[in-house]
Amino acid sequence: MAPLDSTIGALQIGFALSTFLFGTTTVQLHFYLRRFPDDSRSLKALVCIVWLAELGNQFCLCHIMYWLLVTNFATTRLLQGPLPLSAPSLVLFDTFITVIVQGFFASRLWRVSKGFKVFCVLISLIVTRFSLNLAIGVLDFRSPTTTSLLNFKPLGNLMTSTWAISVATDLLMTILLSYDLHTRRSGVHRTSRLLDRLIIKIIATGMLTSISTILMTICFLTTKNFGWIAIFITQADLFSNAMLASLNSRVCRRPTAKDSYNTISDFHLTSVHPDNRTEPSTETMASTSGTKDRQAV
Repeated sequence: MAPLDSTIGALQIGFALSTFLFGTTTVQLHFYLRRFPDDSRSLKALVCIVWLAELGNQFCLCHIMYWLLVTNFATTRLLQGPLPLSAPSLVLFDTFITVIVQGFFASRLWRVSKGFKVFCVLISLIVTRFSLNLAIGVLDFRSPTTTSLLNFKPLGNLMTSTWAISVATDLLMTILLSYDLHTRRSGVHRTSRLLDRLIIKIIATGMLTSISTILMTICFLTTKNFGWIAIFITQADLFSNAMLASLNSRVCRRPTAKDSYNTISDFHLTSVHPDNRTEPSTETMASTSGTKDRQAV
């Protein structure tokens, strides 16, 4: 397959996947704003900023596809020309979303484990990845042609280094969060089961971004086509979905009759006394006493 055909095919596949994931992010944002109205304004603003950045990322993808399939339709020497401005902008949006999401998970780990040294290591990795991505974006802006950019060997080294740091950051945060929750297990069966579900969710969200980045790196290093572009396009969507999934996996209140939806991630941690007995609610006590009264009558 010709380089141009493989590039267009990979972009089309990535664009379709990215559009689907953007719709998933929008649905998750709707669930979050509706189900957690008591969250802080700063957290809500952060989530909305991530969604707006992903919207900008989607606009850049649409412009790239229009530039390829409409403006330069049937242009055989397309790769000999410069990239549109939407291409480096896409890299910058991806960088912005990834840094925010990884910084969010790092701050959550710091609040949970209180490990300042680990937090500093994670922040160093995130800042390093951010700097490398900025360098890639600058090279995209300054590249005279697409072919010269793709054949520029330092760019490949920058990209593989960036992806390696991203995988290391995601895996480190996933392992540390899972270990911290595992150490909080107690003798209460219900609480232990809920902690196990939390650990599974953390591993699922952390491993999804890590596995996709590893696959993208393998495709980039071992194949001569541009299939890795399809995975690269979806990276920002995967990170934003991971952030919203972690927020929506909480439950701040029990579902009511007004809620027309319910997710498998709903769970509720009951308060536990030192003697390992759960505290009954007021409604339970009232209903129990009413039942006893009716039996007595």
